[in-house]
Amino acid sequence: MKKLNADIRMTGKILLDCDAVGVIQTAAKPFPLFAPEMKSFGPVLRVTGEDNITGCFKDKKGKYYVLISPLTPDKGADVTLQLDKKMKYVTLIKGDCTQKVKIKNNRIEQSIGMGEAVLIAF
Repeated sequence: MKKLNADIRMTGKILLDCDAVGVIQTAAKPFPLFAPEMKSFGPVLRVTGEDNITGCFKDKKGKYYVLISPLTPDKGADVTLQLDKKMKYVTLIKGDCTQKVKIKNNRIEQSIGMGEAVLIAF
């Protein structure tokens, strides 16, 4: 339980200071959404891969974040984000671990396990 709380704490602390902008859903059989689906967001030009949902957030300073998770909790997902060519680095936040990652070929690939999520800061 302590590990779960620590994992949620870092992501929650960041997202509490952000506005939710919308979601990008990548799915063979998409779920109905309450708002129009987004296809891109800030430096994210496109999301592809296995069934996933990408929450899009922006803080008061204009910094972009995406929270990516498998569409359903019983499956993992391999996800690729196609990024604006100006992006050189992103910060990955998985649980309580933070890692700065260099962008290669204008994209970042993530393999996200069942019930997991990855927060990416731009």
